[in-house]
Amino acid sequence: MTTPETKSTLDELLEEKKKIEDARIANFLAIEKAQQASKEEGIVQTKALIAKYGLTQADLFDSAEMETTAAVKSARKERDKSPVPKFLNPGTKDKWTGMGRNPGWMIKAIEDGKKQEDFLNPEWTKLNGTIEDKKEPAKSVAPDQVAA
Repeated sequence: MTTPETKSTLDELLEEKKKIEDARIANFLAIEKAQQASKEEGIVQTKALIAKYGLTQADLFDSAEMETTAAVKSARKERDKSPVPKFLNPGTKDKWTGMGRNPGWMIKAIEDGKKQEDFLNPEWTKLNGTIEDKKEPAKSVAPDQVAA
């Protein structure tokens, strides 16, 4: 049985939980933003050094090493990925491929009661079908059952 006193305490706890979760998401987004800024700064500095000294790929990497470096493998994976992101946030146009950790905007939306499927990109769905299409097993038909 809940009394007005316990109900008040429960409401306070729920409010505190919401504040903590909002702070967690804000911290996550701040970290992501800082990491991206650091990466972009490193790229700018590296490009400046390459331009200053006129360096080429051959100067920087041994050809045998180039084929096995994580950067080359990552570039191949990136090239092979679909150019269309799987999920879109219609309000902010944020994109997510559906791989890796859920982005902050997706986490917040799910906590607010939305479903991941609500953010499916229509272009991705046209190319790949819906999530439900992927879940259904393929139905096989015996050759003698095919209509002529």
